Amino acid sequence: MDDKAKSVITTLGVAFALGLLGDGLLRALPWGINATVWVFVFALVTLKMPAGLGTALPSDRKVLLVLAAVFGACFAWRDSPTLRMLNILALGSVFLACVLPDAVRRLREVTLTHWAQAAGDTIENLLVGLPKLVRKDVPLREAILASSSGKDGRFWIEHGTAVLAGILMTIPLVAVFGALFVSADAAFKVTVSNLFDLRWDTLFSHLFVTALCTWLVAGYLRLLVFRTGQKWPEGNAIEEVKLSGVTLGIPLLSLDLLFLSFVVVQSRYMFGGEDLIQAQTGLTFSSYARQGFFQLVTVALLALLFLLTVDWLAEGIGQGGRRVLRAMMAAMVALVYVVLASALYRMHLYQEEYGFTELRVYTTAFMLWLAVVLLWFLATVLPGKRERFALGALLTGLA
Repeated sequence: MDDKAKSVITTLGVAFALGLLGDGLLRALPWGINATVWVFVFALVTLKMPAGLGTALPSDRKVLLVLAAVFGACFAWRDSPTLRMLNILALGSVFLACVLPDAVRRLREVTLTHWAQAAGDTIENLLVGLPKLVRKDVPLREAILASSSGKDGRFWIEHGTAVLAGILMTIPLVAVFGALFVSADAAFKVTVSNLFDLRWDTLFSHLFVTALCTWLVAGYLRLLVFRTGQKWPEGNAIEEVKLSGVTLGIPLLSLDLLFLSFVVVQSRYMFGGEDLIQAQTGLTFSSYARQGFFQLVTVALLALLFLLTVDWLAEGIGQGGRRVLRAMMAAMVALVYVVLASALYRMHLYQEEYGFTELRVYTTAFMLWLAVVLLWFLATVLPGKRERFALGALLTGLA
């Protein structure tokens, strides 16, 4: 058997072992130290697998696997449903970073396009990676037959096939005659019932969880170990899309004016207290703060995505046009900062009035993270270093 076939068999064995471990640990909800143990084992296996089976991971991605173990430990550190969900998202981001395309030699060179491809490859392999591992990556059956081409190999293959055929013939015969004996004698029926007194629903549940974990782990390890189909074309994929500075400037300027008008109109009571808010909007103080938060977060996220898209589409525009576009982009970021500042101030007043809760801490932290990401956008994308933006956004999000 060649090395690749051995790698496939080893990968399947590891996936099955992690599937059994997942069935034993991850069935108990909510997750705590059980998830910590499973994530630690999974990260350790992921760290070790490429060394002997495929392309070795770059050193910076090995550091991310250590970080995955840290986030796994957080399941046992604090029992909070919101933090548990954030830890799951963080783990997903870390494991996604480990399977970035081969074109990404260092994490600081990764772009949002690379993240999109990694996400697509991961989803594909989680769904169909296991059958591809067995049927496509290596002809496993042919490799086993080739390794058994000697006299002893042919002996075991022939006799093993005969035994398997005999078992398949025996099962229906035993079932038919056993059913007749059970219906004929009550004592025999009791004996058989005691012998096969199994909780089939529980057994099926265990089999399902084990199979699901094995399937997902095998698909991920296929992507990580064999690095199949992850080459990314060099160059900018938008080069063939010809957009002028005027085409991009019109929507950008329009949104700048819209944001400015919002800030001007809202300036009368954006930083006002409870009485002014109720008089101007008819909303209670708590309703105004909650509604403003979710709306403004959506605005900030969509504005950031729009600005990244404009910068991507402006790749082929001359330096003069790009300077104008970047000035308008900087103006939009400044306006978004005003909106975020008003949201933070209103949340501050809300917390002073009603006190802190877990959710209010999270919402405040999330707005602060958006402010940091926008500042990172100004420091990386606008000066022409957009390839550094994605990693900074990821690391600040993990923090």
